[in-house]
Amino acid sequence: MRDELIRRDTPKGTVRVVVAYARVRGGGWLWIARRSPSGPIVGQGRGSSYEIVRAAVEEWLEQEAERLIR
Repeated sequence: MRDELIRRDTPKGTVRVVVAYARVRGGGWLWIARRSPSGPIVGQGRGSSYEIVRAAVEEWLEQEAERLIR
């Protein structure tokens, strides 16, 4: 498992999430995003490779940043 703090700056503030990546038994990866390490889950997903999962997290975070702007 690996954790990563990801930030996106927007005109209305900075979006920060802690993303945990974990290998799934049988293959693939799972990601879970939280605003703080012990906070509620705000996003999650799965993918067959780390690269696919990382791209999904980037896309999700862009949508979160746009939602914050509105």
